[in-house]
Amino acid sequence: MGYQAENKTHSTGSVQACQNCKKEFTIESEDFNFYEKIKVPPPTFCRWCRFLRRCIWRNERILYRRACDLCKKNIISMYTKDALFPVYCKECWYGDGWDATSYAKDYDPNRNFFEQYKELLDSVPRLTLWSRNNINCDYSNFCGEARNVYLSCSVIKNSENVFFSKSIDNSKDIVDCMNVINGSESLYENVEAQGNYNSQHLLLSRACIDSYFLVDCANCSNCFMSYNLRNKKFCIRNQQYTREDYFKELAKFNLKSRQEREALKSEFDEMRKKAIYRYGNITKCVNVTGNNMLNVKNSKTCFEIYNMEDSKYCYRAFDSKECMDMNFGGWSELLYEYTTGARNDYNLRFSYSAMDSVRNSDYTDSCRNCSDIFGCISLSNKNYAILNKVYPKDEYFKL
Repeated sequence: MGYQAENKTHSTGSVQACQNCKKEFTIESEDFNFYEKIKVPPPTFCRWCRFLRRCIWRNERILYRRACDLCKKNIISMYTKDALFPVYCKECWYGDGWDATSYAKDYDPNRNFFEQYKELLDSVPRLTLWSRNNINCDYSNFCGEARNVYLSCSVIKNSENVFFSKSIDNSKDIVDCMNVINGSESLYENVEAQGNYNSQHLLLSRACIDSYFLVDCANCSNCFMSYNLRNKKFCIRNQQYTREDYFKELAKFNLKSRQEREALKSEFDEMRKKAIYRYGNITKCVNVTGNNMLNVKNSKTCFEIYNMEDSKYCYRAFDSKECMDMNFGGWSELLYEYTTGARNDYNLRFSYSAMDSVRNSDYTDSCRNCSDIFGCISLSNKNYAILNKVYPKDEYFKL
């Protein structure tokens, strides 16, 4: 009742001082409505400090050699060999050779919950690299439903043959790229690509085929060193050619020569300065603020998202709705203060890596197929658990 009464006093929003950076930030009235809906208090950190706090949980690129603490084989891990908790290889962590409930702790109401949660965090085994349904991705982190991925991170949605890249969805044969979605294929050095094919050195371009060195082009094919083109073919340096003349001119560039490539990159850098840029890379969106968005509705201050609605303060998210302060997740609803790898999750708060089908839960880490759990680590196929201990339903809700 105390929170509900407080919420009514902020019907027009509230200005707060961030407890971390001490700067003022605004909690808008619509934010209070969301907090009341999911039964959480308003934040005491500003949105930027909240984002940094979530990022602390995610080590994408720094990898270590160590041994699996169960089978003892040598593995690559995002955790150092002196981590406080055990670290298992993928086969052991997903296998039946251990049970996360064996690390359960009785909740002590006379002690601070977070002290007890920290003790559990320091004892329960973790997965060496974040991996879900992958094949041959042993040197890449935060990959799901992917195949043949090497030294890349955040590669998902049945992507395959991805090397030295970041944030690749539903694409294949990708090298040195970032933020590639929508069934792209055979790309090299593409950034913010949507549905491109067999193209190299493209920036902010979509549905482009057989092209080189483009900036902000759409629905183009066989274009070279051009910018701001729409629905064009056979252009070089923004000049129109016939098909025959285009390939004659293109043959003059020795693209197999590293020296020639470096000269073309220098020209590309100068061309980027002349290009006209949209206010944001925003496509098929309604009532949004942020950047790099596709098919988004009623979402504010979001970045690198697509197929989303009614969300706020989200980054690298997709196929979800009614989420706030969520990073690196998809296929979910009502997520708050969440980071990394959501799939089929619902009503989840203050959590990391709910890998699949976690519902109505708080303070979880690396759990799967669970409902109504609180403060649990690496738990799977369990309901009504606190600190990894399973309770009868009535006792769980009482606690």
